[in-house]
Amino acid sequence: MINTSEEQWWTPNSITYSVVVHGLRREGKLSEACDVTREMVNKGFFPNPVEINSLLQSLCREGKTDEAKKFLEECLNKGCAVNVVNFTTVIHGLCQKDDLTDALSLLDDMYLSNKHPDVVTYTAVIDAIDKKGRIGN
Repeated sequence: MINTSEEQWWTPNSITYSVVVHGLRREGKLSEACDVTREMVNKGFFPNPVEINSLLQSLCREGKTDEAKKFLEECLNKGCAVNVVNFTTVIHGLCQKDDLTDALSLLDDMYLSNKHPDVVTYTAVIDAIDKKGRIGN
C-alpha cells in the first residue's frame, strides 16, 4: 500500500506511516507493523516513543518478547527517540515470560543507553527475581 503510493500523486509522510502501523497493530499483524515502521525510519520518519511503545506492548502481549527486544534494539541503533518506558515495557514482558537473564541483560543495555530505570522497571525485575526464588542472591 505505501510503496504503490509513491508511484502515484502523493508521498507518504510520518502521519501516513503512523496510521498504517496503528491499523496493522490493531489487526494483530505485528510483524507487518514492525516492517512498516522500519520502512518509515529508512525514509527518514521517526516514530515517537508512544508509537514505539504501542508496538512493543503488542509484541510482548503476544509473547513475542524476542521480537520486541530486537525491535527496541533496532530503534536505538537507527536513532529513534527511545525512552525509559520503552525499555521497561520489554523488560516487564521478559520478566512475565520468565526470561530473567534477558531482562537483566536489557536492564544493563538500558544503563549503557543512558536511560535510568524507574520504580516500575525495578518493580518488574524484583518481582521476577522473587518469583524465581533468587531474592537472597
